[in-house]
Amino acid sequence: MSFFGLFKRKDNDDLEIGLKNITSRIFPFGEGDILRDCQRIDVLTNGKLPDSELRGFVAGCKTLVAINDSYDDDDFVRSTIARSKNRLNDVEARDVYVYLAGESMYRASVATFSKSQDKSLPPEMLAYCEKLREVWAQGSTEDKIINGSGQFGFSPDNPVPTICVKGSNLYLSRLRYRGQSVENKRLGSTTSSTTLGNIDIYAISQNGGDIATIYICPYHRKDSKLAPDGFTIG
Repeated sequence: MSFFGLFKRKDNDDLEIGLKNITSRIFPFGEGDILRDCQRIDVLTNGKLPDSELRGFVAGCKTLVAINDSYDDDDFVRSTIARSKNRLNDVEARDVYVYLAGESMYRASVATFSKSQDKSLPPEMLAYCEKLREVWAQGSTEDKIINGSGQFGFSPDNPVPTICVKGSNLYLSRLRYRGQSVENKRLGSTTSSTTLGNIDIYAISQNGGDIATIYICPYHRKDSKLAPDGFTIG
């Protein structure tokens, strides 16, 4: 075997190991997780995907959700439509992303921890995951929560809506104050009567100076593109 061939083989081995690690993270309990996601996606897409392609579609979309830190919700929707060979419309593609990035990844993270303790998911956690499905189903599809009160982003009663924590992190990475990027530190969480789901609290600073406290709720159906007063989105 040539010297180049040795390196090519190593690269392939590294890739295979990487893919196995990702698969174990997004489908920690294996076949059962895959089948559950396929069944849910089949419903959300109104059966538009052939059975022969559904498994690959689900695995591909969920892997992209797990590894991509630069896409926002609109990017994922476009990618999902393309991966479906344009069978899905915008609403169906968004339903797929909200499910995979929200409920499915949340369940996967909890299942990964349970598996590390040599345990199955406890019944109360399964019930909580089902409850979260209802939370996301009622989430806002707008840049602002319709019934929010108080200053947008600065009040827990009018938080920035995002789909998941990854969406929140991307939103914060694009937030600008006086044209410059900002730093953030999560302080904890709270709740509000204006929206379902916990609301994360972030201290926003720039060059060591405190600027504001911003509230983000990652249980909605859209990653907001709207910035609080005094800020812009880069």
